[in-house]
Amino acid sequence: MKKILYIIIPVIFFILNIIVGFMDYNNVLKLAESIFGEFKEVVAEKVLSTKIKVMLIIFTRNLSVASIMIVTGPFLALLAIIITSFNGYVIGGIAHYSIINRGVTKTLALIVPHGVIEVPTILYAAYLSIYIAVEYYRNRDKFYLIYLQGLRNIIFKIAPLLLIAAFIETFITPYIAGLL
Repeated sequence: MKKILYIIIPVIFFILNIIVGFMDYNNVLKLAESIFGEFKEVVAEKVLSTKIKVMLIIFTRNLSVASIMIVTGPFLALLAIIITSFNGYVIGGIAHYSIINRGVTKTLALIVPHGVIEVPTILYAAYLSIYIAVEYYRNRDKFYLIYLQGLRNIIFKIAPLLLIAAFIETFITPYIAGLL
């Protein structure tokens, strides 16, 4: 299997599920409410300490998802596909709802600033998960080194990028959306 497939597979599932979520937005909203309901009250507060808390919640949730994909890669690479599919589904549904209520421009302003960092980073974690899984079965002699490289990627690439994305989502995205 060529390495390019390790990224193409999660990207295809992500995009397909954006489409499915976009069409099924009513169910996505119910699902999102059940998952993120308590988070909504925290986001509504505009106090700086609360905004920092929101940023850290976003960061830790995204980092947890990326880390779980990589750490479980050798055993559950399928989990990376499920997680990227779920993220696509939720993004598609919330985007549809937002377009109906806020319009396309404001929706893009709410998604794109942090999404250009967050989405590729999560997809990169999915890529690493699949890569680690394939290498586990293909070449167990090198597996330990590849697995450690995956863990280093969490610390030195994925975590910093997700922290930047969380900062943008918390502090910059609302400002940009407010200008529209």
